[in-house]
Amino acid sequence: MGAVVFPVITSVYWSRVTNKAFATSVLVALVGFFIARFDVVPVPDVGLYLLEIFSIVGGGVVLGLMTFAFLGRRLGVVVGAIVAIALPPFFWGFVRDYPQLFAITVFYGVSAVLCTALTLASKRDFDFSTIKDNVTAFQTDTSGR
Repeated sequence: MGAVVFPVITSVYWSRVTNKAFATSVLVALVGFFIARFDVVPVPDVGLYLLEIFSIVGGGVVLGLMTFAFLGRRLGVVVGAIVAIALPPFFWGFVRDYPQLFAITVFYGVSAVLCTALTLASKRDFDFSTIKDNVTAFQTDTSGR
């Protein structure tokens, strides 16, 4: 469920998050989680370094989201960035020894990076009025009664 946290919160506050960005980031984050947590496929050292980078970003995302919840968006972004910059000495080469922590921070990191990148690549804003139109369209009585 953690893979959807960042895209859900982001989509509430950022109208540019697209369905593609949301779904792709969640699915890729889940794959990253299973690779990091259960060693489903052998990962070369380069892949482990990439997963560790996502793990570091994920640690910043987790603490940034917690700060955001209590103190607001601006401070949440600042705390998340500072934590992501400060974590490498503590996470690099160490976090892999704790598979659950590693997997959780990997999927937060992958989800955040991919959702943000795909959203920035999109040029359209999400039109929230389409939700209302699509959800209430079946309630329209066309029989004239």
